[in-house]
Amino acid sequence: MRSSATTRRGLCRLTAPSLAGPSRAALLLMAAASAALAAAAGAQVAPAAVSPIPSPGFQLPTFGGSLSYALSASQSVSTGFYNQGGAAVSTNVSGDLAYLSSSVNHPFSAIYSGAVLAGDANQQTEVVQNLALSQVFNTRFWGFTFTDAVSYLPLSPSTGLAGIPGLGDLGVPPVVTGPVTGQGALTGYAPRVGNSSTVSVSRRISGKTSLEGTGSFVLQRFTDDQPGLIDSNQAAGSLGINHVLGARSSVSANYTMSKITYNPDLFDSAFNLQSVSFGYTRQFSRSFSLNAQLGPQWIKTSAGGSPHTTLDLATDTILEYRNRQTTATLGYVRGANSGFGVIPGGFSDSVNGSARRTFFRIWNVAATVNYTRTSDPAALELPHFSVGTLVTGIQGSRALTRTMSAYASYNAQHQSTSGAADTSGAFRGLYQVVSFGVTYSPRTISFRPQ
Repeated sequence: MRSSATTRRGLCRLTAPSLAGPSRAALLLMAAASAALAAAAGAQVAPAAVSPIPSPGFQLPTFGGSLSYALSASQSVSTGFYNQGGAAVSTNVSGDLAYLSSSVNHPFSAIYSGAVLAGDANQQTEVVQNLALSQVFNTRFWGFTFTDAVSYLPLSPSTGLAGIPGLGDLGVPPVVTGPVTGQGALTGYAPRVGNSSTVSVSRRISGKTSLEGTGSFVLQRFTDDQPGLIDSNQAAGSLGINHVLGARSSVSANYTMSKITYNPDLFDSAFNLQSVSFGYTRQFSRSFSLNAQLGPQWIKTSAGGSPHTTLDLATDTILEYRNRQTTATLGYVRGANSGFGVIPGGFSDSVNGSARRTFFRIWNVAATVNYTRTSDPAALELPHFSVGTLVTGIQGSRALTRTMSAYASYNAQHQSTSGAADTSGAFRGLYQVVSFGVTYSPRTISFRPQ
């Protein structure tokens, strides 16, 4: 399971608007369901199907009518977070589950990930919960997509399907059903509830051209009354057109408008965003593809009672390589956002890369790196600030039996802040996590008639 009201392509991440066009607005949480919608709507070029070879650990379903799940137990040692210098130890139990229905015209998908991290005297016990649902209805000319993702996290989402480092799910794409902003600014220990709901309607007007409209609402609420943390809401709508150029490429144009507010409404920096994006999708080969969105973005506010508008360039671009053994992505996201709960509005440049490779069916290596620089949008007339966020991780897994595997992982997060604005809710310093664990992951269960 990228745009102010979009679901990122296929199997994606759970995380104010960047400029992904309507070619992503109806994409499902599962690749097969995504392909079904594209085929029905004629709105985009579907990537060539590449079935991965079995590998250790949890994997998302690759065919309709299937369910996969995994249970993991691990031990983690972390430094630099709760006690800034000393080591903290936690014993973790986590689980993942994913289901994809067999329906071609009305596919349904669900992804759940959760964990309990029982810490020692230097670390609190933490609970992680993520659930994403998607339902599609297709007719000959119409397509309807409904998605909702809800989460409860003790920290800012960073790596893996669950969003928390050290749980053995690095390399499994996280789920995004709202705006794509790249890696967000990190908070300290700050439990929060997030929810993102999206409705998308597409209409095929010819064999190669379709129209699409999307609406979404995203909220984040911190459950502890901590100073420096900011609850936010974002409502967005978009309208766009897609046109298939040929068997391997398509173009799109999209207009998006959204409003970001804060709860309670204590900030004059509540603002509106408008953007026009132009997209290009290209399947260069069976394994290599490009999806790019680029266009101007207007940031409007009435801070101090006077209207202010700034114009900037926003983009959401991803290169992807995929074959049976290897998956790799490189992406760049630029645009305004809600401030990630740390600041009342920000503008970010984010570069992200990930890779996963299976060796000899029993070894699997996954790695990720994300760097984001977030600063103050000029239109909001905030005191100047800059937040630099770096998140990296690497994980190696080895199959022990057909259903059991072991893994080791290392994750590091570093963040620095500067400027006059209040960024007291932001994490500062270096946080490192080393984990060792075992995973029980039986074969995918098929519900299709044999």
